[in-house]
Amino acid sequence: MFNKVIGIIKTVYQNYFEIGATIGALLIVGMAIVMDRLLYLDACPLCIMTRYLFMFIAAVSFVGLVFKRIRILSRLLTVFFGVLGLIVNSRQIYLQNLSAEEISMLTPNCGMPLETQIEYFGFFAGISRAFEGGPTCAEDGWRFIFNFAEWALIFFIIFVSASCATNPFTGKKTMALVPNSQILPMAFAEYDKFLSENDVITNTAEAARIKRVGQRISAAAERWLDANNYQGYLKDYKWEYNLVDDEKVNAWCMPGGKIVFYTGILP
Repeated sequence: MFNKVIGIIKTVYQNYFEIGATIGALLIVGMAIVMDRLLYLDACPLCIMTRYLFMFIAAVSFVGLVFKRIRILSRLLTVFFGVLGLIVNSRQIYLQNLSAEEISMLTPNCGMPLETQIEYFGFFAGISRAFEGGPTCAEDGWRFIFNFAEWALIFFIIFVSASCATNPFTGKKTMALVPNSQILPMAFAEYDKFLSENDVITNTAEAARIKRVGQRISAAAERWLDANNYQGYLKDYKWEYNLVDDEKVNAWCMPGGKIVFYTGILP
């Protein structure tokens, strides 16, 4: 069940990255503020830093939604702020798990609001002092299964991990900054443009062999993916194999199964 939920989140996040990140981050901050009011809680500096990071994620994601040309930059910034969130909340959870004796030895850096520390000590020194934490930041406080810091850590993990995709052939994780729904149409358009500007060879034995071998490779790839629980991984691919009259020893492919061989590579 948990894997299915994560799978749904990843699907939404990777295909509707900006909308999901904006709404998700704003909801988290909104719920935290409401809980403060209802339960008369006082957010410590580390909690405030966490909220700012969620708001930064919402802001850069919204900008990426509105201005598509900088979408990759907005996604990189979202991941960047997500990683910072992991660091901040890991620090707070560490403080919360200290013994009473260890907590009593902490410098009381959490006694002063974050904005006051920044104003008094300067931006970087204020952030550094707040990050060190203190007895107030070590308080467990409200808890529903997890406390605030632990829930925040979970959400930051989701933000960061959902932006990564696993290559089924290599097993390596890569940043999924742009979904197939955006990449493939651009690749198909560029591929068609290339074919229109070059001499494509058809109705020859060599062209037929290129298509025949290519179709076997694509069929084998799809069978392998299905057998390894990656059904539908290539569902948006539109396989195409073309032979181009060019003496260069070369062949290349584009996302979505668009492949070109040059005559110069043939034996």
